[in-house]
Amino acid sequence: MKKFIIWMSLSLALCFTQAQEFNPFVSVSTNFEEGETYLEFMFLIKGHSLTYLKNSDGYYDAAVSATVDVLLKGDIFMSKQFTFNSKQYKDGTQSNKLDILALENIVVPNNQYVVLITMKDINNANISFSHTEHITVDIIETELAISNICFFSHFSKTPGGNTLEKYGYYFAPLYQNHLPANASKLPYWFEVYNSEMACGPGKHILFNTYIEHFENGLLALPAVQKLITFQSKPKILCYDEIDLSNLPTGKYYMMIQIMDNNNCFIGEIRKPFTNENPYIKFSIEKYDTGNGHDSFAGQIPHNKLKEYIQMLAPLSAQFESDFFKDNIDTCSLTQLQNYFYSFWYLRNKENPEQAYKDFLGKRESQTH
Repeated sequence: MKKFIIWMSLSLALCFTQAQEFNPFVSVSTNFEEGETYLEFMFLIKGHSLTYLKNSDGYYDAAVSATVDVLLKGDIFMSKQFTFNSKQYKDGTQSNKLDILALENIVVPNNQYVVLITMKDINNANISFSHTEHITVDIIETELAISNICFFSHFSKTPGGNTLEKYGYYFAPLYQNHLPANASKLPYWFEVYNSEMACGPGKHILFNTYIEHFENGLLALPAVQKLITFQSKPKILCYDEIDLSNLPTGKYYMMIQIMDNNNCFIGEIRKPFTNENPYIKFSIEKYDTGNGHDSFAGQIPHNKLKEYIQMLAPLSAQFESDFFKDNIDTCSLTQLQNYFYSFWYLRNKENPEQAYKDFLGKRESQTH
């Protein structure tokens, strides 16, 4: 099992958090190595959130304790305690202190667990943090299995022989799975196990990676969809990055579908993230032209059309919500018609009118 602690100065990806707020980032994933299933815990503690006291050597340092309780059917199945120490400094101020990144593993058999994590600032008894997560470990050596997706603010190849690496890479986690405004690419990592046993040796395995809107499952950015082919083997390490510079602010899923050499679906994983992109603004002029007037949307009276658009709020992605939130009372009839048509076209390209009718029929049945 691999175990390391890194002191690091993260880039601006973490700068949006408030100073002195003890709010560690905790990530729990399931992994498989050398016949063992285990939980991998990634801890990120912001250096400026800790209390620094002078030690016997005359320097200032901080420390964090972490208790991990793994519960099985309500009882503690396993409990581990860890201590993470900061570097030593000449002053005790919280500013300009490096963050602590720690990685720990706990071997567990296949089962469903509740993981309770409690973290405390050792130098300040009044500061603590807790995290609860439900985890299913279900990796069988003869069946294909997929680890969780891990997001990073960046990662890079290391020269080798460095105890601070994992599989030859140095990486920094993405805080709270939030891509900040200054970042345009989202690095990610996941592992696929037992594809050789499940699909046969030397067979092609296809990974389809794309981005979906969190609210409705629509494809968010078709231009960045990636198809990558691997050969089957006991463990496939997949690390890549995806360009999200044209993705508007909002909540999304990264989706990864896996197909065998016959293009048959054999598994998928997804992970939510938020994107902050102030450089892409909603433009009402986008709907100056379109097919709305000649479609079913052109047959709906103006006031009724505004009412229908406002009813779409629960189905809307954030970029769509911006339409009726900021423009519904000022845009033209043509813009309303084109927006309404495009909304349903995105959901059913073959028959957008039928998608609209199904929605309207469901709404009417709920009101009676």
